[in-house]
Amino acid sequence: RVRAGFAELISRSLMERGDGSWSMHRMTAAALRHLQAKRDDVDTARAAAALLAAVYPQDPNMSSTWPLCARLSPHVRALWASGAALETEALDYLLGQTAVYLDKIADFPGGLEMDRASFALTQKRLPEEHRHIAVGYANLGIALMKAGELEEAEAHLARAVELQETHRPESLDLAESYNLHGRVFFARARAGDAEALVKSIKRHQQALALYRRLAGRDSEASARALNNLALSRDTQGRAAAAARLYAASLAICRRVLDPGDANLANSLMNTGAAW
Repeated sequence: RVRAGFAELISRSLMERGDGSWSMHRMTAAALRHLQAKRDDVDTARAAAALLAAVYPQDPNMSSTWPLCARLSPHVRALWASGAALETEALDYLLGQTAVYLDKIADFPGGLEMDRASFALTQKRLPEEHRHIAVGYANLGIALMKAGELEEAEAHLARAVELQETHRPESLDLAESYNLHGRVFFARARAGDAEALVKSIKRHQQALALYRRLAGRDSEASARALNNLALSRDTQGRAAAAARLYAASLAICRRVLDPGDANLANSLMNTGAAW
């Protein structure tokens, strides 16, 4: 139905078809912005959110999607800033995807702004026990960490762990929350909190144990946990222990990753540097 609607708009010169994507005609965009400026124009805001959600890339982690993300993200931010947008699932999706894209291009303040907005909508839409609430706490925690707000970041990651332990024990979601909580503790240790390093190691050990049980000892997740644990041991000054952990992570990566995978290069670099 969306594509049929696009075809109708293209036939009336209100939209343009590009190479695998659609875009508004400049006059259409100008008219929509004018209508959107009227804060009671709910229909236009709903349509704008639906239109953007239909074309915003599903995986902004891939650099091949970034040119389209760069074109669409300013529209998402303008829609949110207008105050006219309805608090819908489409808008929540757009804010979350834009946050991922901005994080990938190292616009950490912009990503944090979008993560806060997305999580606020998620909390309004869903009960606390829903998986997306715990994931939202974790995503916002990492965004806060990258923006340098370590204390608030740690509190959000702690809440994510608490929710996952309560509602999804023995799950990969819990393992990932342990892993992310360990990362923020490590950041606090690097910032001068010596006690945080011990907490970081404990979280990474918990993540590793769960990954091994649920994803397997020979899994990329287990290799990632070993790598994070090695980094903490290296920071402790235990270079030989760190090198062994890096080597164990590398051995798994060699078995499970494609020979040209960039994560394999990262593992090789870490192991070589440690030795």
